[in-house]
Amino acid sequence: MFTKKTALILTSCLVIAGIALVACGDGSGGTPTQEAVARTTCKPDQPPVFGTPVNVPTDKLEFQSTERGYTVLYPAGWEAKANHSAIANISADAFLGPVASNSVRVNMSVTCETIPVGTTSREFTDAKMEVLRRAFGGSPSQGEQLTVDGKDAYLIKFAMGSEDTPAPGSTEEPLNAETVQVMFADARGGWTISLLAPEGQLAPYRAFFDELVASFHEM
Repeated sequence: MFTKKTALILTSCLVIAGIALVACGDGSGGTPTQEAVARTTCKPDQPPVFGTPVNVPTDKLEFQSTERGYTVLYPAGWEAKANHSAIANISADAFLGPVASNSVRVNMSVTCETIPVGTTSREFTDAKMEVLRRAFGGSPSQGEQLTVDGKDAYLIKFAMGSEDTPAPGSTEEPLNAETVQVMFADARGGWTISLLAPEGQLAPYRAFFDELVASFHEM
């Protein structure tokens, strides 16, 4: 059963991007508003044409996003939900796994947000990490640089927790989770591919996440 806290943790990875990359200026020394800067659309120039999935392993299913024009492979038995959550200019395609605790459901997600045209993957990642620091405190750890669908990308890890204490007698657990995210930017938008799990339970799902990232392909 989903609680208010569960809904929060499923969308926390979107909240970190809620402060759009306004800080990526135009070189004039000022900080332009979103309206003053040409922005990406997170949509393909032409409606994508998807073929019938081929060579998909028996333990995987292919998800096809007509709206954002990409495909990924996700574990069979997980629940795919297009546009599962939306905050500001960001929406997520979610892949919901097992309920690992009373308050956190393991999930992977793919989001695309509109960003100033020309934003690099490095700029996009740095701006989102700064939002993370403001929202959750601490310092997100940054891992290796990698390539996703031919584009430079960056992997980060961080933990998040709730300041709320469950009421006496409540079966709801404190909201503690950890996530690993891969971020990159291209002409279509700023992308974040995430894995979210209860604190201390991320490792068993990491192989699923790595496979989803490796399968990401824009049409």
